[in-house]
Amino acid sequence: MVEDDASALLSVVRRTRGRTRSRLAELSWLPWVLYGVLSLIAAPLTWWLGEQVNAFYWTLAVPLAVALTSWYYRRLEVRIGAESRIATTLVGASVIAVGAFGTGAVGGAFGWPMLAATGPAFSVAAGLSIFAVDQRSLGSALAAGVIAALAGAALVVGADARVASTAMLVVCGLVGIAVGINCRRSSRWPQ
Repeated sequence: MVEDDASALLSVVRRTRGRTRSRLAELSWLPWVLYGVLSLIAAPLTWWLGEQVNAFYWTLAVPLAVALTSWYYRRLEVRIGAESRIATTLVGASVIAVGAFGTGAVGGAFGWPMLAATGPAFSVAAGLSIFAVDQRSLGSALAAGVIAALAGAALVVGADARVASTAMLVVCGLVGIAVGINCRRSSRWPQ
């Protein structure tokens, strides 16, 4: 093989890999929409019934959502013949889950209601940042930025913890659904 042929072949392989990763990232619409809807359901629970009911809700909802998401990705990988990188997804999901539960628990245990109210939103933003880098997704990066900025604003203005917590759930829900719909619309693969 001539050096120019090898260089051209490597260039084609790099472009194909980039297109494949991009298309796989576009297929991430289901987790975005699913967690967005779960967040919107959690908002009135938090508002009317309190953080304890919200924590119980997420303790049940997260494992079910992870199982549904895993099933969706496995089914899709078999259908399109490409495997997604599960390790990064697990790291991002772990950052979100551990951070959200941890900041909520620490805030509740030490009487820091604003940590309990906004900490989970910062954890979601951190997890979305991991997804954004892995998937090279501008939508994920923007979502992370919006969520972190609004959580920071709630801290700065000293909002009531219940209002801040409910608002963060609504924002995370709406942002998640919007990014998911955008991924679905831009997807080039059959669903």
